[in-house]
Amino acid sequence: MQGLLNDWRRTNYASQCTPDVAGEDITVMGWVHEIRDFGGILFVIIRDVTGKVQITAPSKKVDENIMEELREFRKESVVAIKGLVQEAGKAPNGVEIIPKEIKVLNLANQPLPMDPTEKVKAGIDTRLDSRFLDIRKDNVSAIFKIKGQMFHTIRDFFYDNGFYEINTPKLVA
Repeated sequence: MQGLLNDWRRTNYASQCTPDVAGEDITVMGWVHEIRDFGGILFVIIRDVTGKVQITAPSKKVDENIMEELREFRKESVVAIKGLVQEAGKAPNGVEIIPKEIKVLNLANQPLPMDPTEKVKAGIDTRLDSRFLDIRKDNVSAIFKIKGQMFHTIRDFFYDNGFYEINTPKLVA
């Protein structure tokens, strides 16, 4: 059921899914990070730019069509999920989302060239060839966030002290 957003809008980022919003219907969007199917209950971890949130689908509470859609998820696919937030001590941020509606925005190709969860380590050549997946790992993205903040701070310092930023042309022979 791959499709457009239409009237779907994100109401919460993963980091905003806390016990404070328990009992509310919300919409989260992000990448499928992890899928665990235990038969009668299915867990999907969704990752966005702010963190991770757990989708919990017990077969007794969730429509069978939604269960089938969840089972067809692939790691790193982009999805949107509408559901009810419930407190769950063991879940990321202390809450889980019971899905009511699902939309697959982009289905990832399989197999992936590397495992972003790092259960299987990849060599440097594979990591560089698949940089778009590599930077989704927490430790790698942290490096880029720190580097970006450092450049931002240095640039602000120079702007605040009357300096100009100049981009000179470069010749490539």
